Amino acid sequence: MNAVEFLRGDAPFIADTSAWWRAASPRSTSEYVELESELDALRIVRNDRAVTDAAMYALGELAERSDGYHRVPPTDALIAAAAAEHGAIAVLHRDAHFDRLAEVLTFQGVQLPGS
Repeated sequence: MNAVEFLRGDAPFIADTSAWWRAASPRSTSEYVELESELDALRIVRNDRAVTDAAMYALGELAERSDGYHRVPPTDALIAAAAAEHGAIAVLHRDAHFDRLAEVLTFQGVQLPGS
């Protein structure tokens, strides 16, 4: 499923920073208030010990595959682990690290198009 189709649905997802910075920035007070209201409606996903343990497990599994294969940003490992730990929530991203993390964690990566 591509990102446009995915976003038209109502499935839960986590947006990686590679996706967030592509979102339109509010240019006026009214746009800011609208964005703040939309963000307030978002569901919170816990980042607890289970998520940290899953992220470390994933990095360990990747490290065993080949030297340096585990070198992904720790924040990406935590985001992928949170998605996996909370019921295979999708991760909306524009970052190839998530393809690697999907090899060892159960989550759906939805890559944004464009540069």
